[in-house]
Amino acid sequence: MKIRLIIFFLFLTSISGTIWYSCSKESESQPIQKDNVTQDNKSVDELMMYYYAQSSKDRNVFNKIWKWISAHVGTHLFQNCNGSSQCGPCPGICIPLTKSSDLFTPVDENYQISNQDYLDGERLCQIALFNDSIMGFTFIHDGFVYQDSLYIPKDFDIGSSASALFEKTSIIVKKGTYPVSFSQSRNGSTIVNVECK
Repeated sequence: MKIRLIIFFLFLTSISGTIWYSCSKESESQPIQKDNVTQDNKSVDELMMYYYAQSSKDRNVFNKIWKWISAHVGTHLFQNCNGSSQCGPCPGICIPLTKSSDLFTPVDENYQISNQDYLDGERLCQIALFNDSIMGFTFIHDGFVYQDSLYIPKDFDIGSSASALFEKTSIIVKKGTYPVSFSQSRNGSTIVNVECK
């Protein structure tokens, strides 16, 4: 089992340099500017399929790497999103103008959110810290993805509670346009750039 984990993390380290490139497409419908980091769907699929193939043999590996969290969906920060509510009306992760609490909240062992939290805009997803520069997202609910991409209009810290799940003080998700693959999850999966402390 330890050998599999070592091989897995070596694979992640070697692929990390190949999954990012600068976004070169500028479009009227592109919500954020073209100079953000992105990667292609093929790389997301390859990494996710490799991970799931390894973890399907041992559920304990899956539970150690993937953590359930809830996050508030909706943003107004897209370049072409018309609205003023800090958590709407466009799909995405709500990034408040002032940080008053953690953006990601760990979910208990029931892996559920209350009806009231759902009505308030909270949605479930899973996150996995593959290494200190790559984090995986698998979306359990919709509301995060727009035009098959996860748009992060500015850097944000996921919060101390979620960072502690990975024994980190801080995990900052980097601004970027991240293609979402639907081969592993009905609501999509993606890989994002992060900075850990």
